[in-house]
Amino acid sequence: MKINARVIIFALLAAVPASSQTGNYSFWTTNTVPAFAEVQDARSLTLGTKFYTDVPGTVTALRFFKGVHNTGTHIGALWTSTGTKLAEVTFTGETASGWQQANFSPPVSVTANANYVISYFAPNGFFTAEPLYPWTLWGNAPLHAIGVEAGVHTYGTGIVLPTSPLPFSGNPSVDVVFTPSFPLAHTPLLLSERAIIVSTSQVLQLQNTPTPGTELLIFRNGVLLDSLQTFGPDDYALTGRIVSPSVASGGIIIGDTYRFNYFVDRAVSVQ
Repeated sequence: MKINARVIIFALLAAVPASSQTGNYSFWTTNTVPAFAEVQDARSLTLGTKFYTDVPGTVTALRFFKGVHNTGTHIGALWTSTGTKLAEVTFTGETASGWQQANFSPPVSVTANANYVISYFAPNGFFTAEPLYPWTLWGNAPLHAIGVEAGVHTYGTGIVLPTSPLPFSGNPSVDVVFTPSFPLAHTPLLLSERAIIVSTSQVLQLQNTPTPGTELLIFRNGVLLDSLQTFGPDDYALTGRIVSPSVASGGIIIGDTYRFNYFVDRAVSVQ
C-alpha cells in the first residue's frame, strides 16, 4: 500500500544559488560499464529506452554499450511513443566493445514532456544490460526515463519500435544524447512530505527522487528520527523512492506520522 494519496507536499525554494549548464545530457557517462556485459542470447532484436524531457531541444545522437559478441550492422532510431519513426542512423566505425555513438543528421527536435523511445537494432543479439533499478536515480534533469522498466525490446529482424520489458527484468544499455534549446539553471528545491501510517505493511514511497548525495531527513511524530545520504545505508534503506524502515528504527507503527525532507534538482530556463 503506497502513501501517495495520504501525502501532503510542500515545495520551498532552497536558499542555494542555481548553477547554469549548457551542452548535452545523457543517462550514463562514457565511463559507465553495465552490470551484464553480455546477455547470452543470439537472437536478433531491437532494444530501447523510453524517455522524456522537461524542456524542448534536439536529440543529436544515440549510444549503446557493445560487448565483443554483439556483431553485425547496428541501426539506431528515434520514435514517438505511438510508433512513428522520427529518424534513423547506421553506426559506423565501431570499436570491438564499449560505448558506441551515432549522430543524427540533422538533429531531431523533441517537445517538452512528450514521450519518446531511443533504440538500436542488434542483428546477432548478445546485448548488454543493467539490473532493474529505479530509473529515477539515474535521471539527468531535464532528461528523464519513463517508469521503472524504461528499457524495452522486441525480437525479430528489421527495425521496429521496441515495446516489451526485458524477460529477465533488466534495462538494456541504450542511451540518448539530448541538447536543450537554451541554457538551463539547476536550482535545488526542498521538498517536505507527510505520511500517516495506516498499515504495518505500508510502503513509504516518496513522490520524487532525492538528488544523489544529498541528505534525507526522517521525522516520526515531529521528532527527528534519522538522516541518511541518498545512497548510504542507515537505519533506513532508500532504494529509488522507497523508504524501508529496519528493525533498528523500530519499524512502522500504525497511527505514526512521518515526514521526509529532501532536495531534488530542478532545471529551469535562464532565458
